[in-house]
Amino acid sequence: MRLKKDGHIKFYTRGEWAGICEKHGLIFVDSFDSSIRFPKKNDTAFGYEEVLKKHDKAVIESYGLVETDTELYITEGVNNFLFLIS
Repeated sequence: MRLKKDGHIKFYTRGEWAGICEKHGLIFVDSFDSSIRFPKKNDTAFGYEEVLKKHDKAVIESYGLVETDTELYITEGVNNFLFLIS
Protein backbone atom coordinates (compact mmCIF):
# COMPACT_ATOMS: atom_id res chain seq x y z
CA MET A 1 0.00 0.00 0.00
CA ARG A 2 3.00 2.29 0.17
CA LEU A 3 2.70 2.84 -3.57
CA LYS A 4 -0.78 4.29 -3.12
CA LYS A 5 -1.12 7.92 -2.09
CA ASP A 6 -3.64 6.94 0.59
CA GLY A 7 -1.83 3.73 1.55
CA HIS A 8 -0.98 2.29 4.93
CA ILE A 9 1.97 3.56 6.96
CA LYS A 10 2.83 0.34 8.81
CA PHE A 11 2.65 -3.29 7.77
CA TYR A 12 2.58 -5.90 10.53
CA THR A 13 4.25 -9.30 10.26
CA ARG A 14 2.43 -12.50 11.16
CA GLY A 15 4.32 -12.56 14.45
CA GLU A 16 3.37 -8.98 15.27
CA TRP A 17 -0.32 -9.68 14.57
CA ALA A 18 -0.19 -12.81 16.70
CA GLY A 19 1.39 -10.86 19.56
CA ILE A 20 -1.11 -7.99 19.34
CA CYS A 21 -4.08 -10.36 19.25
CA GLU A 22 -2.84 -12.60 22.05
CA LYS A 23 -2.22 -9.52 24.19
CA HIS A 24 -5.91 -8.65 23.78
CA GLY A 25 -7.26 -12.12 24.50
CA LEU A 26 -7.73 -13.48 20.97
CA ILE A 27 -6.79 -17.06 20.09
CA PHE A 28 -5.18 -17.78 16.70
CA VAL A 29 -7.09 -20.41 14.70
CA ASP A 30 -5.87 -20.29 11.09
CA SER A 31 -4.40 -18.12 8.34
CA PHE A 32 -3.92 -18.02 4.59
CA ASP A 33 -2.35 -15.69 2.05
CA SER A 34 -4.11 -14.07 -0.90
CA SER A 35 -3.61 -11.11 -3.18
CA ILE A 36 -5.64 -8.14 -4.32
CA ARG A 37 -5.16 -6.29 -7.60
CA PHE A 38 -6.08 -2.61 -7.72
CA PRO A 39 -6.60 -0.94 -11.10
CA LYS A 40 -6.10 2.79 -11.51
CA LYS A 41 -6.74 4.82 -14.65
CA ASN A 42 -3.49 6.36 -15.88
CA ASP A 43 -5.11 9.77 -16.28
CA THR A 44 -6.03 9.82 -12.57
CA ALA A 45 -2.74 8.40 -11.23
CA PHE A 46 -1.21 11.80 -10.58
CA GLY A 47 2.20 11.62 -8.88
CA TYR A 48 2.70 7.94 -9.72
CA GLU A 49 6.20 8.46 -11.11
CA GLU A 50 7.28 10.40 -8.01
CA VAL A 51 5.98 7.66 -5.72
CA LEU A 52 8.01 5.07 -7.65
CA LYS A 53 11.18 7.15 -7.26
CA LYS A 54 10.80 7.14 -3.44
CA HIS A 55 10.97 3.36 -3.03
CA ASP A 56 13.60 0.68 -3.42
CA LYS A 57 13.41 -1.40 -6.61
CA ALA A 58 12.68 -4.58 -4.59
CA VAL A 59 9.65 -2.91 -2.96
CA ILE A 60 8.31 -1.78 -6.32
CA GLU A 61 8.81 -5.21 -7.90
CA SER A 62 6.95 -6.87 -5.02
CA TYR A 63 3.75 -5.13 -6.15
CA GLY A 64 3.74 -6.78 -9.59
CA LEU A 65 3.06 -3.47 -11.32
CA VAL A 66 1.50 -3.74 -14.75
CA GLU A 67 1.03 -0.68 -16.96
CA THR A 68 -1.22 -0.64 -20.01
CA ASP A 69 -2.07 2.25 -22.31
CA THR A 70 -4.95 3.26 -20.06
CA GLU A 71 -4.46 1.62 -16.65
CA LEU A 72 -1.99 0.87 -13.91
CA TYR A 73 -2.43 -2.34 -11.87
CA ILE A 74 -0.93 -2.80 -8.40
CA THR A 75 -1.06 -6.26 -6.82
CA GLU A 76 -0.69 -6.56 -3.06
CA GLY A 77 -0.13 -9.59 -0.89
CA VAL A 78 -2.60 -10.00 1.96
CA ASN A 79 -2.28 -12.07 5.15
CA ASN A 80 -5.68 -13.29 6.32
CA PHE A 81 -6.15 -14.44 9.91
CA LEU A 82 -8.90 -16.08 11.91
CA PHE A 83 -8.93 -15.46 15.65
CA LEU A 84 -11.44 -16.46 18.33
CA ILE A 85 -12.36 -14.43 21.36
CA SER A 86 -11.22 -16.23 24.51
